[in-house]
Amino acid sequence: MRLQNLFRILMVLGVTLCAGASWAGSENVLFSFANSMDGSNPQAGLIFDKAGNLYGTTTNGGADNSGTVFELSPSANSWQETVLHSFHRHGKDGSLPTASLVMDSAGNLYGTTSAGGGHEKECGGEYPGCGTVFELSPTKSGWRETILYNFPNFKDGEFPTSALALDGAGNLYGTTYYGGVNTCAGGVGTCGVVFKLSHDSRGWHESVIYNLCSLSNCADGSNPDGPVLVDKSGNLYVEALLSGDASCIGGCGTILRLQPSKGGWMVDVIYSFTGQTDGEEPYAGLVFDRAGNIYGKNAGSERAPGGSVFELKQSKGIWRLTTVQNFFFGKRGDVPNGPLALDKAGNIYGTTGYGGSGMGVNGNGVVFELAPSGDRWKEKVLYTFPANCSTGCSSGAGVILDSRGNIYGTSSLAGSNGAVFEVIP
Repeated sequence: MRLQNLFRILMVLGVTLCAGASWAGSENVLFSFANSMDGSNPQAGLIFDKAGNLYGTTTNGGADNSGTVFELSPSANSWQETVLHSFHRHGKDGSLPTASLVMDSAGNLYGTTSAGGGHEKECGGEYPGCGTVFELSPTKSGWRETILYNFPNFKDGEFPTSALALDGAGNLYGTTYYGGVNTCAGGVGTCGVVFKLSHDSRGWHESVIYNLCSLSNCADGSNPDGPVLVDKSGNLYVEALLSGDASCIGGCGTILRLQPSKGGWMVDVIYSFTGQTDGEEPYAGLVFDRAGNIYGKNAGSERAPGGSVFELKQSKGIWRLTTVQNFFFGKRGDVPNGPLALDKAGNIYGTTGYGGSGMGVNGNGVVFELAPSGDRWKEKVLYTFPANCSTGCSSGAGVILDSRGNIYGTSSLAGSNGAVFEVIP
């Protein structure tokens, strides 16, 4: 099994991979999840509202150990947590949220759960159901949850593990890792979909706008593993973890662009990874800079076994890939994970799942910065997670920045139930 897939699965299961490490830098633990009712094992990143409150999800914990949505509010000397919603294993509200949230201009929160929803016959298991899309709306008496969509069967998509995206018209876009009408290479499982949720006077309506693995030999890729990226023209960009170029076992992965048209959506592969110097298996999300260049991560290759950060730049209609940083097993970090963040100067920030100390898969990960310097990039390790996971440990959540350049993230394995941390430059 490939390294980043193993890491991702172990994190969902709550397996601790803490090895010896040391750290230097200025880090604050804003909140430790002390008991299961607070939520536990946050797998996803955070978002801010206009007042400076933080919002996130935990995959486990809550009233039924099926995950929560939480708010952290700053006070004079600490941050106060409020559980906005607890999910239920056998309820229609979903279970096991693994993705971060999005917020609209009215302050409503939108997210996905990877399981649950009530369709137990179609998608069984310990947490039965194919997943949901939910909304949390602030009211005078608290937060009200509304299920916008229960995935009823494989054809509409199954296992939504990534964050949603909002366009200017209020439509929601997302991906499911499995589901759809196409069978992946080798006849194993379904290949995933890109879906849209639109709203009118009758409510919310889901439509599958693209089934992955629709091209011959799955040249368009399969199993999208990251949120949809929306540009100013309404085009969608999607990472397909597998298929595409057959140089890799299961395929090396692709980047797709979906362009709205009168007859539906025009789909083209803007980049197909080869598993050579460009790496393979893009995952966890893409981000634009101010010039419209795209940045993301992949699992690396034999030449960079610790994973890579890449840049996609368009010139005369052709997208060309440049490797920004190759990670090698060691103190600079291994296996970049979670969404990247960019500041106004074009610096890139992120986390790694391993590394920071020792060799191989030792170490609990780092927070890193990549700064452009001429035609190259310089990496700086801002923080190394500690050996005992007391104030943080490797996570797949990525980071966000506030207006002062402070960095915020979640650690699934800090302490016993996870934590929210801040790194101060």
